[in-house]
Amino acid sequence: MKKNQDCPQALFEDMSRKEAILKEFNSLRPNNKRRFYQIIGMLTAVVFLIYRYPEIIEQPVLYIFLILMMSLSAEAHVQNKRINKRIDLLHKLLKEE
Repeated sequence: MKKNQDCPQALFEDMSRKEAILKEFNSLRPNNKRRFYQIIGMLTAVVFLIYRYPEIIEQPVLYIFLILMMSLSAEAHVQNKRINKRIDLLHKLLKEE
């Protein structure tokens, strides 16, 4: 009799644990806010450099620095997008089984 009473409780705990894991998985999905904050941070760094060293505006080094920063940011964004797609596909495969 005790075994039959524990079975629904164990089933409920297992379902709630899976639901909590799925909720955490969905909360870790990337969003556009992070990309926006990253761009704002880079622009703040450039403004700080210009504020600290005003003569850098006339130098081509600033433009090279900006191009490198933006290209590295774009490359990281593309790689993160690919990785997240792979994780989503893996999750979909595991969910089907």
